[in-house]
Amino acid sequence: MPSPPVAALTHNLRRALRDGDLAEASRVLAHLKHEAPLALESGALELELLVRTRQLDDADQLARQLVDRFPGSAHVRHWTGRAAYARKRYADAEACFREGGKLAPHVIHDHWLGKTLTQMRRFDDAEAVLLRVVEQRSWARADLAWLYEIQGDTARALAEAEAHLAAHGDDGRVREQRDRLRARALEHGELAAEVEALVELGEPVSEPVLAEYVEALLRDGRGADVRALVRTRLPALSMRGARSLAWKTYKLQAYDVAFELFAAAFAGCDDKQLSALEAAAKKSGRVTDLIALYEAAAPERRALYGRIRKLKPPADPDR
Repeated sequence: MPSPPVAALTHNLRRALRDGDLAEASRVLAHLKHEAPLALESGALELELLVRTRQLDDADQLARQLVDRFPGSAHVRHWTGRAAYARKRYADAEACFREGGKLAPHVIHDHWLGKTLTQMRRFDDAEAVLLRVVEQRSWARADLAWLYEIQGDTARALAEAEAHLAAHGDDGRVREQRDRLRARALEHGELAAEVEALVELGEPVSEPVLAEYVEALLRDGRGADVRALVRTRLPALSMRGARSLAWKTYKLQAYDVAFELFAAAFAGCDDKQLSALEAAAKKSGRVTDLIALYEAAAPERRALYGRIRKLKPPADPDR
C-alpha cells in the first residue's frame, strides 16, 4: 500500500499524463522518484512519460528492466508495447498487448492490439478486434476508417470516418481523411471540375483533396498541369502536406516534382523519406542540388555526412 505522499504523487502524475501536461508530469515524476525510486508506480509511470515524449532509447532500456522486475504488471507490459509500436517492432508490440490483456483485461490493450495488427497487415484479425473495441470506445472508429482505407475499401472507410466525426467533430486528422476519401470517391473528371471551380472562385482547396487531384492529373497524363500547380501551391503547403504530395508524385514517377516536394519537407523527413528523396534526385538529375541541401543541414544532422559520401561520385584515381 503506497504511503500517502506516494499515493498523492502517483495520482497527480496519472492526472498530468491523462491531461497531456507533460511538463507537469515530468515535475511530479521527479518528486515521486525521490520518494519511492524503486516502486512499481515510479517505474511504470516514468516509462509512460518516456514513450509519450518520444524518448524511445530510454524507454526501451527502462522497459527491459521493468519487465524483469515486475512481470505481472499490465501497465508495464502495455507501455513496453507502446514503445515497441513507436519503433515499428510490431511483433513485439503484439506480444506485449496480448500479455497485458491477459494480466488485466481492458479495452486499451485491445485497442492498441487492433492498431498493431493493422500495421502488420493482418486485416481480418485487426477488424475483428477493432469492431469489439468500438462498442466501448467510439473513437476507435478512426482506426477502423484507416484499416478500411489501406485495404482500398473507400466506401467503408468514408462511412467510419463520417461516423467518427459525428461524435468527435474536432478530430482534424479524420476530417482530412474524410476530405481525401470524398475526393477519391469521385471520378477523375468530377474531381478535376470541382477543384478547378474552387480555384477559379478563389476558394481554398484542402491539402488532402489537392493530393487526390494531383494523382488524378498524373494518371490522366497531365504532368505539365501538375508541375504548374505544385509551383503555385508549394510555398503554402504544410510540411505534412508536402510529404503526402511528394509520395503521390514519387509513386507515379513524376520524380522532378517529387524532388521539389520532398526537399520542401526535408526538415521533417525520416530515413525512408530521405531514401525516396535521393532516388528522386538521381532520376531527375538533381543530385548536385541534393548534396548542397544535405551539406547545409549536416552540422545539425550528422547522419547526413554518410549520405553525402554515398551521393558523391568516387574520386578519379588517375587525377
